[in-house]
Amino acid sequence: MLFRIVRPVKRSDSSNLQFTQRIPADVRSKASGRTLSIPVGDATITRAISANAEVIKLSLRTSNPREAKIRQAKVVTYLEAYWDSLRQGPAPLSHKQTIALAGQVFKRFTAALEDNPGSAELWLKVREENEKAIQGNFGIGSLLIDKTRRVQHSLEERFGPFVDVELAHESLVIDEESRERLLHKVAEAMNDAADRIHRFAEGDYAPAPYERRFPKLELSKTKPEARRSGGAGIRELFDGWWREAQATQSTKPSTHDSYKRTIEKFVTFLKHDDAARVAPEDVVRFKDYRLSQGVSARTVNGSDLSALKSIFGWGVMNRKVTSNPAEGITIKFKKKPQLRAKGFSDDEALAILSQSCMYKPGSREAAKMSAAKKWIPWLCAFTGARVGEMLQLRKMDIRQKDGFWIAHITPEAGTVKDDEPRNVVLHQQLIDLGFLELVSASKVGHLFVTPRKDGNVLKPIKTAQNRLREFVRKAVTDRHVNPNHGWRHRFKTVGLEEGIDARILDAIEGHAGKTVGDSYGDVTLKAQAAAMAKFPYYPVANPRT
Repeated sequence: MLFRIVRPVKRSDSSNLQFTQRIPADVRSKASGRTLSIPVGDATITRAISANAEVIKLSLRTSNPREAKIRQAKVVTYLEAYWDSLRQGPAPLSHKQTIALAGQVFKRFTAALEDNPGSAELWLKVREENEKAIQGNFGIGSLLIDKTRRVQHSLEERFGPFVDVELAHESLVIDEESRERLLHKVAEAMNDAADRIHRFAEGDYAPAPYERRFPKLELSKTKPEARRSGGAGIRELFDGWWREAQATQSTKPSTHDSYKRTIEKFVTFLKHDDAARVAPEDVVRFKDYRLSQGVSARTVNGSDLSALKSIFGWGVMNRKVTSNPAEGITIKFKKKPQLRAKGFSDDEALAILSQSCMYKPGSREAAKMSAAKKWIPWLCAFTGARVGEMLQLRKMDIRQKDGFWIAHITPEAGTVKDDEPRNVVLHQQLIDLGFLELVSASKVGHLFVTPRKDGNVLKPIKTAQNRLREFVRKAVTDRHVNPNHGWRHRFKTVGLEEGIDARILDAIEGHAGKTVGDSYGDVTLKAQAAAMAKFPYYPVANPRT
């Protein structure tokens, strides 16, 4: 592997030279939230990595160019090893490795105090504090009720910094179970160290028997399977899949977010990131675990298992792994009985639209959310569109074309199923109620949601969908009808009752044709307008009159 040579740089406010290095993009998300213990000369500097951090900056604590280069090389070596450790995922420690690491803490600590150990009484007190931590009675951890958590918090508070320094020295990222065992062994080693330094203070430098119990640390056996596999990580497969999906524009951002959540949960569940170690039995265990956590069977099957099948399938096609462990694993569930029509009834539709028409927002509600509650049900009633498609409408999407007022539904504004844009002629009742006046008075941009600072509009749309669902539930309490999807079924039902051609209804709703013949010829705006003229007005009082 080739590394870009990074040179120490000068700072305007200090004579000491500074180290600066960009965090590799492929590990940036994994590094977020971690604290590094970086060796600089004879010291160790801690650096917490925030979610937005892109670079590592620190003082090399010397103005001597020659010494700075030596320290710079040491920092680079540490960071490259740490990034590689993150790529491989948290490593499990064997029992022998745990004892060996505890031994290195012992040796490092006693060596630092060998020449000037201080008073013997001090080390008796140190041992007493160590014992408190081992019993769970040290620091803030002693306030916890649960004994296991009390001990773990006390050990972390007392000995965690020693563990961090040693792991940093070896550029190791270990799993939680290994860290818990290591803390216990370091506690024992630090008691031995206190005893050893106590003897130094009393003038006894004879070798102690317990010093010989620590084995030499061998890390080559930490992750044998990962090394044999060539290091292909599960997250690495996901990143590769997404890069290709972006290049081909074959996957929506919402799918990316859903799959990413699954991959992170899967890696956490496995306690490793090695794709080659994943067996079908691991996927089955993950499926069973997710179900045991109360996640619905449909979510596990349609989201979790689909994500694993897609990501590992990409890995197989691109020669990253030899097999897809999720292939063939699925959940079969009985189709739910349909207890009523999927669309809103006449009374339900009227109740929702009346509620929207007369809606008066609270003083603290955002103006766009108020507008959504007032207009989205009406727009869905006369277009059969998905709620998200209406929520993403922008001022520029409502315009005249060929003499008709239309709503332009496009993936450029958010997301559209199958990424197929379409134009929908607006019903006259929408115009009579004042929808065009809302559009005219609105600022440039989205009518019903406000994109985030990074431009993301999907999450605001999701939030608005949830609030609209709650709003509609006030008018329609029947849980057997979907409050955000009932309009799509009702639109088709009403259209068929009015004798409108099914192909025209499909074009307005954005449904694919059922036959090859349906792809011939276009459903024009004129044909849509004629169909819309057949849709009856809803008998709701116009608040403008």
